[in-house]
Amino acid sequence: MIFSIGLICILLEIFVIPGFGIFGISGGLLVVTSIILASQTFGDFNTLRPGSDFATMSSTVGTMSASLVTVIILAIVLNRFLPESKLMSSIVLSPPGEHQKPGTHEIQLDPDLLPGKAGLKVKGLHLEVGMQGVTRSVLRPAGRVEIDGVWVDVISEGPFIPSGASVEIAHIQGNEVVVRELT
Repeated sequence: MIFSIGLICILLEIFVIPGFGIFGISGGLLVVTSIILASQTFGDFNTLRPGSDFATMSSTVGTMSASLVTVIILAIVLNRFLPESKLMSSIVLSPPGEHQKPGTHEIQLDPDLLPGKAGLKVKGLHLEVGMQGVTRSVLRPAGRVEIDGVWVDVISEGPFIPSGASVEIAHIQGNEVVVRELT
């Protein structure tokens, strides 16, 4: 029964009340307590050994604690050495820049797509904020605009813009070009 209440508390933490941790921690403690109590045989009424229930419970808690510490230490060791082992190096991904093999190249981003760039290069045309063009399709909010003879996929800054309207580039974020209608 304690185990079921613990699982319900954990599920409440995950699906209903995420973020506070009260139900998750309480549920975890209830599950651990239920496992400890399930391994006990309380009430053996051994008059020759009056503290035998407490000794059995202490032994169970010690075994569970040792198991938990062993799992944590094993996880730390595997995290450190698994990416470098010959057997697992082709299976385990390592973060870019770490454990780099000689002769391999790190994946690099296209400099034109990095944040903070003033413009974007599309089909040989360098787009910049303030450039003007004409819509070639209705922007609802996405569509196509012709700028200096190059058709560019764009997004309207707000309302729909009809085909044939004059627009200007409001801002460029990554590879997304946002335009506004000129009035």
